[in-house]
Amino acid sequence: MGKNLRQMRMTVTLESDVVDYLQKCVAADKGLTINTLVNDLLRYGISIESKTKSRPFRIRSFKTSRVTGVTAQKIEELLDEI
Repeated sequence: MGKNLRQMRMTVTLESDVVDYLQKCVAADKGLTINTLVNDLLRYGISIESKTKSRPFRIRSFKTSRVTGVTAQKIEELLDEI
């Protein structure tokens, strides 16, 4: 990916396991900076997400029978108690 003139500076709080991973990667490749590594990892994650096809979410319906004694009024009363 080529250099883009648009940049955004931000502060991100990384969890300790992520910091450990980044430090190991930087230590393994002396010419690599954390900024470059984070950008490369973000680009990789974005590219995977855009290639992944997800199935549409579907709700399966099913028939139920009414329970004797359960009314809308009783349900409202129970919800009011919560």
